[in-house]
Amino acid sequence: MVEYAIKTKHRISCRPVRVGMVPDYWKQSYLCSFPKPNQFEYDLNNIRPIMLLDTIRKSATKLVTERISAILSQNHMLKGHNFCGLKNEDTSTPLTILNSIIENVKEQGKELHVVTQDIKKAYNSVSIISLRLSLAQLSMPISLVDWICNLYEDRSIRAITAFGLTNSVKARDGIDQGDLLSPLMWRIFYDLLLIRLQDRVTSRYNMKIDWPSDIRHNKQYSLELKIPAMAYMDDTIYLDHTVDGIQASIDIASE
Repeated sequence: MVEYAIKTKHRISCRPVRVGMVPDYWKQSYLCSFPKPNQFEYDLNNIRPIMLLDTIRKSATKLVTERISAILSQNHMLKGHNFCGLKNEDTSTPLTILNSIIENVKEQGKELHVVTQDIKKAYNSVSIISLRLSLAQLSMPISLVDWICNLYEDRSIRAITAFGLTNSVKARDGIDQGDLLSPLMWRIFYDLLLIRLQDRVTSRYNMKIDWPSDIRHNKQYSLELKIPAMAYMDDTIYLDHTVDGIQASIDIASE
């Protein structure tokens, strides 16, 4: 009985994706507000909004997320130094890289400037038009791109309050804060900016390591690492030898 129920749920979850359809009730979400550590003081900036979504929708987006993540990971399609959204990624890698850079600065007496950035309401800032372009440049099937964008377009939101549910309002842009697909969509959306920063020749921190590869012939192997910026979700670190280089990277990110 349980196995039959699981298979039935799987078929129901997969069918909308297979036929490229998004049910209307999938676009209805309920906003639940959680307090941040600081006092509320009737300021909406002091709450963290989480979207409660349909269970079948979350099952479908989980399947889509796992399929897309596997393909992106196997083919190394995301080139920006972002360490979230894909399987087996966590904060250990960017922390290790940053620690290695700091040690390199201390050992070689280099100059290093670091700026940290936390994007406010990152998911709300995602333009559906830009998301569509980001997905298309990864050569995803048009039907899949349309399905994902349709999932976030014309959404209706009702807030949960102490007095019941509010009237529905239409969301103009952004992706849902409680959707399993959203972290991956943010990673794809943000990847183009990180690539743009990496393509700059001047604004970056260079770290080079030489070690012997052939003692008899006095040959050395060199490994050079150039990092202008790296991120975990919406937290970004800009790195450069000079203040002007840091400012140039920030100017690009602000455009």
